[in-house]
Amino acid sequence: MANVVPYRGVHYNLERIENLSDVVTQPYDKITPEMQKAYYQKSPYNIVRLILGKEEPGNDKEHNKYTRANQYLRDWMRQGVMIRDESPNFYASFQEFNVGDRTFVRKGFVALLDMTDADVKAHEQTLRGPKEDRLKLFRATESFFGHIFILFPDPEKEVLEILNRVAENATPSYQAEAEHSVKHYLWNITQ
Repeated sequence: MANVVPYRGVHYNLERIENLSDVVTQPYDKITPEMQKAYYQKSPYNIVRLILGKEEPGNDKEHNKYTRANQYLRDWMRQGVMIRDESPNFYASFQEFNVGDRTFVRKGFVALLDMTDADVKAHEQTLRGPKEDRLKLFRATESFFGHIFILFPDPEKEVLEILNRVAENATPSYQAEAEHSVKHYLWNITQ
């Protein structure tokens, strides 16, 4: 049985970043060089600076996209651009998107997963280069910037009912619109 626990998330401070749509991106492995350039221009606080920084002339072991990501993260935390929640939370996460004339909402939650006793099945072959890249970023920043999507059985729809109840009874804590008109909504779920 998997042990799922809340955590103190780090996120953009809405008092400093008024429009979260200016700072969100596609996942790092979907970002083309053109997209990366556009994200850099969109906001000086765009998350691309953390998840997929630019290669620059003169990069070396001490000065590179990973060390710059660490510096951006530390500066943004110190400046209050990004903040850490005071108490542990689960986070309800909805993504609304259209396919043709139909609207769909993917519903899930964000939490920490203790993998010690979890029965997780591998679902894809991962390549060495991307794994090394993400490990270098993690080591430099001591942070993980992406979610791992996991499917799990919920035959009684207990988790779905909780998520729907949260969404029906509260305004989203955070919302943004990304490419392809995908709308992201996130709610803090306190214990």
